[in-house]
Amino acid sequence: MFEHGRIGGTLWNACWVENYPGFPGGISGRNLAALMEEHLLEYVDNVIIGTVEEVAFAEGKFRIKGLEFDGGILCTGTSPRKALFQGEDELAAARHLWYGIAEMDRWGSPESAAVIGGGEASIDMALTLAEEGCKVTLIDRSEPNANKSLMDQARDEGNIAWLASPVKGGRMHGNTAVLAVEGQELAFDLLVVSVGREPRLPAFKGF
Repeated sequence: MFEHGRIGGTLWNACWVENYPGFPGGISGRNLAALMEEHLLEYVDNVIIGTVEEVAFAEGKFRIKGLEFDGGILCTGTSPRKALFQGEDELAAARHLWYGIAEMDRWGSPESAAVIGGGEASIDMALTLAEEGCKVTLIDRSEPNANKSLMDQARDEGNIAWLASPVKGGRMHGNTAVLAVEGQELAFDLLVVSVGREPRLPAFKGF
């Protein structure tokens, strides 16, 4: 099995999963992902962490990263879209900007964070960060768009603030990330971009 990031994928970003069979009261996305990872490792002997850029087929065999297989199942999921503001790549390289919260247990304890995006995934991640004690600002160029239940939870969460503004740019200042928004600059310990996802497929050769 090849895994691009962390076993469980975007489930690590979910604050709460209320409709998964076997958990009538619901379960946090992080706990469910951890249980799935534990279950998977009971049956899969070899998990290779890394990005599969190419799948080749020759002489009746599939070749991936120097290994040969008789067959395979493609479950590559999606990749996050960038917000495309000036300085985004530099902030990501400095490890102050992320495209999900799967790695949040390795971040220490950030006191402040900006979540850029106004959809359900953005609000879900903001709730998870807020429940960890982080002061979160949800930034989106328009009004947030999510189901009523999720919106109500977020509006009742005292650690979440809302800002309707496009992000014009970002830069590092010392050990903080600074975002330029409408008429002001705001500093945060952490940035999370959540502006949609797109299919992720490797290149195919010999098919």
